Amino acid sequence: MIYAIIYAIGYFISLHAMHRFKVELGIDHYDPPHEGWYDDYDSNAEAYVSISFAWPIFWFGMGLGLIWKGLLKISNRLDTK
Repeated sequence: MIYAIIYAIGYFISLHAMHRFKVELGIDHYDPPHEGWYDDYDSNAEAYVSISFAWPIFWFGMGLGLIWKGLLKISNRLDTK
């Protein structure tokens, strides 16, 4: 039962975060007019609801992306010295 509660809370937190920080997360490209690649979603709202069901995987991927960007930033700083 506790896992279901954690999952439900995570779902709504993820859904809220995706709507609030869509530009910062780079997921603001599902509303028309669509860019070249936009999956099968008709709008941002539809995409965020779908993606929120897999919120642990989504946030794990976002975490890896942030770590990668941080490592690149550190590497660039070391190159310029």
